[in-house]
Amino acid sequence: MKREIDLGTFGSSAEHLACAAAVIDVRVDDILAEWLPEAVSLLRDNGWSTEDFSRAELEDEGRAALASLSGRLTGDLHSEQTSEEHARFRLLGGLQNLDTERDAKLVSLFQVYAFLGHVISVILLQDLPDDWPGTALEETRARVMAALNIGTGFPTPCGFVTAVEDRLRQRQAEKEDIFRRMLSAQEEEHKRLSRDIHDVLAQTLATCHYRAETCALILERDPDAARHDMYEVASLISSTLDQVRDIIFDLRPSALDRGGLADAIGAYIDRMAGSERPVNFSLRELADTSDVEDRVKTALYRIAQEAVANILHHSSADRAHVLIDRDHEWIELTIADEGIGFDPANPPLAEADGHIGLASMRERCELLGGTFELRSEIGQGTQVRVRVPLSPPLIAHV
Repeated sequence: MKREIDLGTFGSSAEHLACAAAVIDVRVDDILAEWLPEAVSLLRDNGWSTEDFSRAELEDEGRAALASLSGRLTGDLHSEQTSEEHARFRLLGGLQNLDTERDAKLVSLFQVYAFLGHVISVILLQDLPDDWPGTALEETRARVMAALNIGTGFPTPCGFVTAVEDRLRQRQAEKEDIFRRMLSAQEEEHKRLSRDIHDVLAQTLATCHYRAETCALILERDPDAARHDMYEVASLISSTLDQVRDIIFDLRPSALDRGGLADAIGAYIDRMAGSERPVNFSLRELADTSDVEDRVKTALYRIAQEAVANILHHSSADRAHVLIDRDHEWIELTIADEGIGFDPANPPLAEADGHIGLASMRERCELLGGTFELRSEIGQGTQVRVRVPLSPPLIAHV
């Protein structure tokens, strides 16, 4: 006589779950073979690089997820995620374990996780006994997905959408704050330029005008004094020209228009070398950038300005490196130092005091549809890498 199985309140018993666990144990390799190629393709198509993940890491996490799932189905289904599981699932753990700056990456991660659940469900439908009541089958699949979610620590679909919406709201607020501070910084820069022009040009020209008139008055009766005053006027004019060149350089270096990105960055490094602590910079441009679109060069130059200034002010480095490269679609700027480094979760720059810093660099990059990567470790230096398309989307000036 066929033994009856207690379906429980919701139609699924411990024996149903044990049967599902047995199917998963037997079909581990089949599940991975079906899931892994699509998972890798999803991540790569959405901007993940070999530095973000490896196929081997993803396969290891998938295999660990299936082992964890099987164990939960035959044990305590609803036990909380263990610390070992939390540390294990960097990718499949989703938002809880991964900090990514691109929303497309987060969405693709959800697709990877959801596809794993889909493959498991398909395998269960194929291999579970076909004489199970519908309630038992559906409840078993639901509990399998719940156990997968608990073990990996991935948010539920509703939780994931809520978390992404929260991230979008937070980033929008951050962008608005950055925009306000950029406007404030721009206004302060205009005030500084106004003061410089007044102090350097207006007052010096007024002095030169007065001294020149004096020279004209005394030229016939005291030629030596007039000659002395003319030399002083010439010296004032020469000094003023140097200061005017500094003001013009601050507004926009002429090297950015005459040549490539390396020329402009090199000129800025040379200009800063005399006023800050000595840092030995190496600058390499692996491909010509003179024909790069102006707004791309300008944005990358401003990012380089900020990064170089940070190195000079904060890194305590003796050496730093700037590398520029491009292909037919992208241009990449990498700036690294061999200084003291810092914890990226707690950057030392005083943004609360009006310093836009890292947020400004990231914003300039993302406005052009690029990617911004910051890597730093205490005692191991800092690296900023920016990758921007040569034909960025049409947006506001940066």
